[in-house]
Amino acid sequence: MLKCPFCDVWKGGEGGELDTYEVLRVLDNLASSSIVVISFEGGEPFLRDDIEEILSYAKKKPIYTELTTSGVCVDWECVRRCTQHLDYLHISIDEGHRNLHLLDELQDLVRIRCSLAIQIVVRQKDIGALEAKIEKIWKAGIKTVVMPAVHIQGTHCAYPDPTSFKREIIRLKKLFPGTIITSNGYLNAISRKRGCDTASIIIDADGSLYYPCHILKTKAINTVTQSLEEFLSTHKAKTLRLKGRRCSRRCGWYQYFATSSYYSPISSYSSLRPYLKDIVKLAG
Repeated sequence: MLKCPFCDVWKGGEGGELDTYEVLRVLDNLASSSIVVISFEGGEPFLRDDIEEILSYAKKKPIYTELTTSGVCVDWECVRRCTQHLDYLHISIDEGHRNLHLLDELQDLVRIRCSLAIQIVVRQKDIGALEAKIEKIWKAGIKTVVMPAVHIQGTHCAYPDPTSFKREIIRLKKLFPGTIITSNGYLNAISRKRGCDTASIIIDADGSLYYPCHILKTKAINTVTQSLEEFLSTHKAKTLRLKGRRCSRRCGWYQYFATSSYYSPISSYSSLRPYLKDIVKLAG
């Protein structure tokens, strides 16, 4: 059921999956580095029996915690318990996850205790259906981050045309103000001819670090036993970062392009703008 054709995570990797102790060692490693936010993603994080223990441990570190779930085949009581250990919760709702019914249950979701956003992965053929989804999210008073279905090598290509995607997101930002937090900097970046940076990294289920990115499939170190902070200053890391900057794939992977776009004050403002009313309310 959880086998999106444009994703390869469900196929599994060669190294298997870390046990609880190993995951906690990875968290220790990340907490000793310059990492600011840890995002727990999958697959489906809530399919792990130890997810509450892992999140509780991560919350004690000097790092913001985020988790993305599809809400499919999960124990919602466990989800609600885990929110006490999370700063941000993203629920990915789209055709690929076959969970569009959750868009009609948003009023129940707004009761979740941490900062909530709906994540929408858009395939080329789904662009026309995006407005109706955003309208439901807007009416529920929730934020949403919208991203294209990236084409990963060996998977079905559902990647929408970047220009058409950008045009539609900008239109919907105007139509439903204060709802879409996808940054303008990201929308501009996915149309560039080449390159993104490694301000954001991905660690595989076996603890290995994809570097410079997940798309290129280069694994650099194992973060269970090797220091991330020490690796980042090595000649190997510098060479791999250069490889990333010269890459011409134009894959549109949200994590890499969006993170680098925040270096621009204008781009940062475009993402923070939907939260301004909330900030003013809190200040009052």
